[in-house]
Amino acid sequence: MSYQQLASDEQLAPEAPFSRRYLHNALDTYRLIVVDEGHAFRNPDTTWHRAMERLLGGERKDLVLLTATPINNGLWDLYNLVMVFARHDRAFAPYGIPSARDLFVRAGANERDPENLDPDVLFPLADAVSVRRDRRFIEEHYPGATFPDGTPVQFPRPILTTERYNLDEAHPRLLDDIAGWIAALTMARYRPSAYEVGGEETVAEATLGGLLQSAVLKRFESCWAACLITVSRMVSAHDAFLAAWESGVVPSRAALRNAAVEEVADAGIASWVADSLIEDQEARPTSQFRPEYRDAVAHDRELLVRIRDRLATLDAGADPKLAVLRRLLEESHSEKVAVFASFGDTIAYIDEHLPPGFSDRDRVMVIGSETDPDSRSAALARFSPRTVVRVDYVPPDGEVDLLLSTDVLSEGQNLQQAGAVISYDMPWNPQRVVQRNGRVIRLKSDHDEVYLTTMLPEPGELETLLRLEATIRRKILAASVYGMESEVIEGIESELRSFAARLEGGDDTLLDDGSDAEHAGAFSGEELRAVLMRAISEGEIERLRALPWGIGAMFHQGPGVPSTGEPGVFFACRTAGGQRYWRFVDAAGGVIDTEAEILRRINPGSAPAALLPASGVDLEAAWRTVVPTIVDEHNRRADPRANAERIGPAQRFAVDLLRDPTVILPPGAPYAEEALAVERSSSVRHSLTQIRSQVIDGSVSRNDAARRIVEVVRSFGLQPVESSPLLESITEEDVGVVCWMVVLPPT
Repeated sequence: MSYQQLASDEQLAPEAPFSRRYLHNALDTYRLIVVDEGHAFRNPDTTWHRAMERLLGGERKDLVLLTATPINNGLWDLYNLVMVFARHDRAFAPYGIPSARDLFVRAGANERDPENLDPDVLFPLADAVSVRRDRRFIEEHYPGATFPDGTPVQFPRPILTTERYNLDEAHPRLLDDIAGWIAALTMARYRPSAYEVGGEETVAEATLGGLLQSAVLKRFESCWAACLITVSRMVSAHDAFLAAWESGVVPSRAALRNAAVEEVADAGIASWVADSLIEDQEARPTSQFRPEYRDAVAHDRELLVRIRDRLATLDAGADPKLAVLRRLLEESHSEKVAVFASFGDTIAYIDEHLPPGFSDRDRVMVIGSETDPDSRSAALARFSPRTVVRVDYVPPDGEVDLLLSTDVLSEGQNLQQAGAVISYDMPWNPQRVVQRNGRVIRLKSDHDEVYLTTMLPEPGELETLLRLEATIRRKILAASVYGMESEVIEGIESELRSFAARLEGGDDTLLDDGSDAEHAGAFSGEELRAVLMRAISEGEIERLRALPWGIGAMFHQGPGVPSTGEPGVFFACRTAGGQRYWRFVDAAGGVIDTEAEILRRINPGSAPAALLPASGVDLEAAWRTVVPTIVDEHNRRADPRANAERIGPAQRFAVDLLRDPTVILPPGAPYAEEALAVERSSSVRHSLTQIRSQVIDGSVSRNDAARRIVEVVRSFGLQPVESSPLLESITEEDVGVVCWMVVLPPT
């Protein structure tokens, strides 16, 4: 099923327009659900997410989410994915995680300063629910493996290059002029709250202005013609605004929202920004705004006209970027080549100005905003028939060897018949690099090597673009969109420069998961499991089980040894009740309880066992340092107050209403009350918030509200959750050492 079908199925979304039956069976007959491109569920406030929640309701069903990019905007992305199948906040209590939400908060999901993010805190949860086997992991742990048909399990070797084009050489001062005019835009037309008499600019409008300004810049970097189309639309919109001002009115917020979407079509405007502007007001009189509002819009119009008129003097024949693309296509040894760009106008421009059959390649063009899933599938079937359809498939309209596409096809497509990918514009973030190039770096590729080319301006020109984009991003973040303040975002420009340098240097770690390996601590358990599986196969587990408690070993850090961080002593402990605790204490007496960090400290790799150094290691002193921290943590978890259910105001309202003796309760009310006693997903809370608001404003009675609350529980298939067994408090005598490890400094 497609996501669209999921969100239109009459069992999962009876309120959806044009709903029909897509699921062949009743909901509770399913037991396993497999979702490709699972990151589509990062946002809980979508029809797809709500439909999936309803599908998972009722009888237990297992869910597998497949994704290469589980985190895009922040740690809450991962939380939302986990909550799709966790169903409630207490789902991981058996793993020693009383509250999933609290764990993400401790990891820094709400932090203002990105330096305070600590994904390692998520290790126990991520290790329990995720299997992370990227290209490097498979190459290391499955050498010589084959598929059932005998095909080797191997990836093509990626060869990353960049190709430069020089705008200033063809059009002197073009980039500096355009970038300067974009930088000077106030985007006032999209920020009315900033000019209201006695008002204060809203976060949503400040953000919208910054995103639109960034979109104009990115369109210019992508293609001068794409930028010209957008700027021309914006000039017309500014003319309309100024004409309305002369009539004494300012367009409504609804007009603002629609204009933002239409004027910068597929610029990637964050949906939550658009949604925050959806509460419309009618057009307002100019008297509600300061006179400089009109002046700021007129100022922007003048700048936009300058940009438009300068771009209008250009033509494809003198486009150095298009010339580089033509050369790349002519020189490529790959029979099939995929060209990606961010904007539909860019792809249309390329298609218009490449002769038919250029470089002996027939082509197809796919623009996300102009195609439906069926037409996209048909185009891909012509470009890569053996991997998109089946090995023996012959496209009725003929096979083609060149694909021009927006990023609508940069996810989830098997295009490994192609041997080359060209990024016509700057990817701007590592996830985009993974998505575009990941179409051809796939198992069962036809090629030993694949060629991945990113087109970039000359270094000085690129520096100008990066500097302006960093300035715009600072402005967006300073609006506190992500809860950050300006003094903590000074690293944005260096981050962009670092990303660009990795692109220029052909850094193939960009192709793994879009992040540095050292920051992937939440997922490092996959390596540990591979070691344990090898130990099991070699018969080591029974030998380990036979070892006495309190046994230990030592090794030295040094070259070739994976252990990182300060040396110290590790203790693996259990309580009399069987609860497990890990601790690491360094030479200064600092205690670490984060499992991912501990694993990095104690990983000996192939280091030989060491003897106790002459200076000795005081194990007893180290133990006396860590055991009180174990007792304190355990007893905090055992405190009945820590186990009291914490639910938000919407659920608290629903539970209290279902307990109100004056309310006429419908059938199923006790069951619903019990099911809502643990924190539920955003979708459930949103539905309950609507009911609560209607009770407050008097449009719904409390009796009707009780009926609707029960219906919410029924529609999402929520079930009561058993309480976790209460822990008993302990003393230091109740903690035993299973094993210890001394990490010594390099010799």
